[in-house]
Amino acid sequence: MKHLSLMPVCDVVYARAITCEKINEYEDSLFKQFYEFGGH
Repeated sequence: MKHLSLMPVCDVVYARAITCEKINEYEDSLFKQFYEFGGH
């Protein structure tokens, strides 16, 4: 039972980590575009 109850938690943490990674990539690209646009 313990093993089964832990699995969803691992999945949620893993999914959250991927989501944060995607958001960080998106913010980085957005910042670079804004920086380049403002620089020219």
